[in-house]
Amino acid sequence: MAPNGEAQRDLLGEAARRAGVEPASVDYVEAHGTGTPLGDPLEANAISAVYGRGRPAEAPLLLGSVSRTSGTWGRVPGWPP
Repeated sequence: MAPNGEAQRDLLGEAARRAGVEPASVDYVEAHGTGTPLGDPLEANAISAVYGRGRPAEAPLLLGSVSRTSGTWGRVPGWPP
């Protein structure tokens, strides 16, 4: 099944709404970041559409993905604790 950017955007917006979080108050988002040419741009665009909207240039949304930096760990012995 291919990722769906519209569904991701809707889910992120709904999660923020239910949590009572103003999206512009979020400074950093940890993305899934699979490293795929289809999924990553859709995910980044969905995050930007929800959390990046209306932000001043001096307060950019930071986006990262530890799984792409360190590799997907799969099952790590002892984790979760």
